[in-house]
Parts: sequence; C-alpha cells; structure tokens
Amino acid sequence: NCAIIIGDWSIGKQMANFIPTPNISLKRKLKQKFDTIFNIDEFRTSILNYKTENICTNIKLPDKNGIIRKIHSILTYQMSNKRIGCINRDWNAVNNMKKLTLNYLDKNERLERYSRNFLKENL
Repeated sequence: NCAIIIGDWSIGKQMANFIPTPNISLKRKLKQKFDTIFNIDEFRTSILNYKTENICTNIKLPDKNGIIRKIHSILTYQMSNKRIGCINRDWNAVNNMKKLTLNYLDKNERLERYSRNFLKENL
C-alpha cells in the first residue's frame, strides 16, 4: 500500500517558451496504478519557514554590475539564535508540504497558518 501526494501548482495561463505542465494527465495515469492519491494545496508552503512558520523574504545580492537584485529561489529567515539564515525556496516548500501531509493524516485538518482563511497580516 502506497499513497501518492501531489501538489496542485499550476500556471494560470500558458506562458510563451514554456512546455505545458502535465498535471491532469499525470494524475490520471497515477490513479490507474495507485489506490490513494492526495492533492495538496501548496498555498504559502514556500513563503513560510518550515521550522519557525514565520514569513521569509527573498535574499538581495549584487549582480555582476553591482546592482542589488532579489533572488527568487533563495529565502532568508530569522533563526532561533537571532542570526539570519538562508534556505532554498523549493526545499522549504517540500518540508512544509511534508509537515502539512503528516498533520492531515494525524489530525485530519490543515494547519491554520497555511489556510487561505488565515490573514497574512496575522503572520
């Protein structure tokens, strides 16, 4: 017995020069082979730190011309020892999705900070 967990990320419309994301067809193929497939809402999984559940911000670094730019794939956060830490956005999201899945399987509910009803101002 195996359960498959799939995130629901999708682009709102097809962008030029990008291949389509095969979400629906992939889910149908997996459903033929596996009994249990969970669809997880990826809302706020990349922006909230998986340990502290506080909002992370994009790191700002100079480019080759010395102009400070935000780097979308690297997030910074306040660590427990009051220092600034860096984490990859995708790694952070995967850890949050793991935490959400384990919580759902244990308590049959979604963590409040990751729900769409929880206001961002309260974070």
